[in-house]
Amino acid sequence: MNDPISQLEQELMELTPSAPSRDFINKIEEGLGSQANIAGLNDQNATEVLSFPSIPWSIAAAILLLLGVVSASFYYQQFSSEQIAKTKVNTNQPSTPDVLPASSPDDTWQATDRETVLVDVRNEGIILSPQNPPSQQFRYKYMDTTTYTDPNDHSEMQFAVPREQVVQVKLEPY
Repeated sequence: MNDPISQLEQELMELTPSAPSRDFINKIEEGLGSQANIAGLNDQNATEVLSFPSIPWSIAAAILLLLGVVSASFYYQQFSSEQIAKTKVNTNQPSTPDVLPASSPDDTWQATDRETVLVDVRNEGIILSPQNPPSQQFRYKYMDTTTYTDPNDHSEMQFAVPREQVVQVKLEPY
């Protein structure tokens, strides 16, 4: 193992190169001319280059941000649709009168009980119109039930009238 080649290898591994002098760098730049700028040897025109590992992290962050915005938009649309469906609709305008028209002076049918039952709510989707901004349409179906009582003989009759209400909610395009 004491051969001269292994001793030379050992000496070379222990050596460390010294930094080149400024004179040496200037001579190389003069010799290369304008190509020194292209090679990046001239410090005055050097630009910082992004390292490879930083680029994928920025792309991943942008994708995560985009996914967050899309999921928040989807959640908000679902939440607002559910809130609109749960809102109480004004039922102050009954579909039946308070007193039925009398066929004789003794007929005095009075409305004693009124009930409005929400049967169905349908989200009919987005309605596009050239004149109006886009809107989302909901169709509410009710069953209005009115009970009439005759105070003379306490007889009752009941009317059930179906009713629909269409509600359009304007959407803001983004």
